[in-house]
Amino acid sequence: MSTISGILRKKANKKGQYPIYLRITKDRKSTFINLEQYINKSDWDEKAKRVRKSHPNSVRLNNLISKRISEAGAKIIDMDIGVHNQDVKSIRKKLINSDNDFFTVADNYLNNLERLEKYTQLNSDKPRVNSFRFFLKCEKFSLEQITVPLLKSFQTYLIEKKLSQRTITNYLIIIRTIYNSAIRDGIVDAKHYPFGRNKMQIKFPELKKWV
Repeated sequence: MSTISGILRKKANKKGQYPIYLRITKDRKSTFINLEQYINKSDWDEKAKRVRKSHPNSVRLNNLISKRISEAGAKIIDMDIGVHNQDVKSIRKKLINSDNDFFTVADNYLNNLERLEKYTQLNSDKPRVNSFRFFLKCEKFSLEQITVPLLKSFQTYLIEKKLSQRTITNYLIIIRTIYNSAIRDGIVDAKHYPFGRNKMQIKFPELKKWV
């Protein structure tokens, strides 16, 4: 069973105001989502978990909290259907990336490489992600829309750019890696996975043998 409520976090910003968060609790573990709204501590009703009328925008802020609680509750119900034992970490990632955007997952992947100081891999993978973004001609793209025909079209696009087979393989591998990450985090259902047997298979080119 999951519970969702608005809370005021204890760490103030430079103006002395406190951020409003959603707290999602499941199996006695909690995760938090920042609503990007800040108020004075005196304007928060801790018992009611709402913004007091003393705040000039209390109605708007309370409507926002209620809306986000409702949206999160609906998402959690959808996630629980057919999927068991999703932890709060998976729930949080799903709620933050509610539109299942591939590039949100990709940016998180690239940020982790930078945080871990894997700069060689970052410098290789970032242009590949950007190339896929340029091919799609959009900044957001649902993971479910990445299909076998789309990947084959991207493969043809790379061939026409005169890239080597090994380079093309590397471009497809990064898409597969990011997609696998999204599945592990519960952002997309594995049934939509476009890679593998009877789907898009990534084949490594044979190395030339020197005699």
